[in-house]
Amino acid sequence: MTALQAICGRYRRLLACAAVTHLLAVTATAIARLLPPQGVVVLTLSGLPLYLAWALADYRAFLLAAFSTIAVVRIEPAPFDVLVPVVLVAGLAGRHFQIKTDTRFWVLVAFLTLSVASVAQAGDLQAAIRYVAITGYLAVLYLAVAGLRRQDTRQAVTTGIVVAALATTALTLVAFYRVPRLQHLLYHRGPRWKGTFKDPNVLGAFLVLPLAWSVERAMVGGQVGWMLSAALLLLGLVMSFSRGAVLAAAVTLAIMAVIALRRREYAQVRRGALTLALGLAVVGGFVLAHDLAPALVGRAALQSYDSTRFEVQHKALTGGLLPERVLGIGPGQFEAAYGYAAHSLYLRILSENGLPALVLFAALVAMHFVGVEPGGGTALAVLAGQLVDSLVVDSLHWRHLWIALAMACWHRRCAGPASPAGLA
Repeated sequence: MTALQAICGRYRRLLACAAVTHLLAVTATAIARLLPPQGVVVLTLSGLPLYLAWALADYRAFLLAAFSTIAVVRIEPAPFDVLVPVVLVAGLAGRHFQIKTDTRFWVLVAFLTLSVASVAQAGDLQAAIRYVAITGYLAVLYLAVAGLRRQDTRQAVTTGIVVAALATTALTLVAFYRVPRLQHLLYHRGPRWKGTFKDPNVLGAFLVLPLAWSVERAMVGGQVGWMLSAALLLLGLVMSFSRGAVLAAAVTLAIMAVIALRRREYAQVRRGALTLALGLAVVGGFVLAHDLAPALVGRAALQSYDSTRFEVQHKALTGGLLPERVLGIGPGQFEAAYGYAAHSLYLRILSENGLPALVLFAALVAMHFVGVEPGGGTALAVLAGQLVDSLVVDSLHWRHLWIALAMACWHRRCAGPASPAGLA
């Protein structure tokens, strides 16, 4: 593999131009619906040899490009999912990440083991196997991102997510003005935005991480570019009309402010407040200009379906605590069993995998808040916000939840410091 990496390195620029061109064609085709979902998958697969060669030549640049597609998930598997094997193979070949078999690793393995064991309880075996396979895939992605050893590769992941968030938000803003071939980026009920996701709630939750990162960059340096980035992302988050995402963002930003105040970083707090004030002004102006205030106020109140949701959740909670359901009802079986979505990550795990699995997942999450370095405040704030959002949405298969967990690992003392750029 070393010889192949050397050959690829000679043609790094050529490989980068060709791979970026192909990837842009894939994303444009997926967003504009120029091909059916199967056609997009085939088109993405056709570029795998090219992507692998580029990843071997320049892993950091490939990571940046791959994570810039993470928001394009209107089809399954999404283009990003097809790129993940390249991330893994090239990462292992170049020793760009290291998977540590520590306590966190074994708790994750135990959780996945119970998830597999609960398949035996499922009525729909095919759905159960598919569901647990997706969980396993996301766990592998989490381990790979958490194990990134170099600072430049970690930054590539974060930057890629910000690029993806800005792109999907900007495109949806354009779609709001009824531009042809982009109107499907708006929700079919009302003025809500869903972007390149399947659901507005996913768009809103996804934007929390890049919003927090943009605010942090603005707090540290005060650059106008990061302030404008935060304003655009805040607009996209509000226009998703996702109550859980707004709550998650509020929790995240509040924790960031508390951390900065405790460190007496008053200049950063002022810049952060100015950034949010700019963002709120943009949101307020947009809402008033398009007479969206009544819709936002109506969305903030209890909805007609909330009572049904609470009834179903009460039944699921009661059933999940029964002794005979120690392994749950099986992965992916909640809707079939209760005729309604779980709308809670924790309730879904309890119902489908059992109480021991929920305890293991809670332990896994708790480990990310222990032994955190001083620079990890924003990562933990984002994770805390995502966990709050998960109270009201089922986020187990949301890619950005597992990536938020992985980013929190970068700042744990037991994880070790990241190597500087250029060191393996």
